[in-house]
Amino acid sequence: KRQEVDIAQPHIYIHRPLDQGAEERDAVRLLTARLDRLKPLGKPILVAETGYLGTTDFNPLNEADTTGVQLHNAIWSSLMSGGAGAAMGWWWDTYIAARDLRHHYTALANFLRQGPLPADDWEPVRSDRRAAIRVLGLKGPDAAILWVQRPENNWYRRVVQAKAPVPTERTAIEL
Repeated sequence: KRQEVDIAQPHIYIHRPLDQGAEERDAVRLLTARLDRLKPLGKPILVAETGYLGTTDFNPLNEADTTGVQLHNAIWSSLMSGGAGAAMGWWWDTYIAARDLRHHYTALANFLRQGPLPADDWEPVRSDRRAAIRVLGLKGPDAAILWVQRPENNWYRRVVQAKAPVPTERTAIEL
C-alpha cells in the first residue's frame, strides 16, 4: 500500500476497431480487469476517464455509438465492481451532452436512491466469466445490489457489428 496515494484513478479508453484486441471489444471485462489490478493498493478506485479514444474533431466511435452503449456499460460496471463511484465519461460535452446521453447517469442515480447502499461489510459479487449472463454487484448480510448483463450486449457487437441486443432468458441468481 502506498501511503502517498489517496485514490486510484485509472483512465480506460476503447481504441478504434482496427487497433484493438479482443479485450477491448468487451469494455466491461476490460474495466473489471483494470479495477482488479488496482485493488491491492487498498485505496478507493474511481475511473476518472472513460470513452472511445479519439479527439474532439475525430472520434468515429463516438459518432457510431449514438445510444451510449459503452457509456452505459462503463458506469454500471464500474460502480457494481466496487468502484468508488460511476466511471466518468471523458467526452461529456461533445458526446454525452451533445447526444443527450445523461439519462444513463440518471438511471443509475435513480437506482441508487432506492437503497440500501453498500456498507463496509458488503462483499463483491461477480459471476463466473463463462456464464451466459454477467452479474456484478455487492452483497451484505441482508441485501444486495446487482447489475445483470448479457456479455454479448457489448459496444463492439452493438456499434461496430450493428447487431440487435440479445435478450436474456429467464434465469435465477443465487447469492
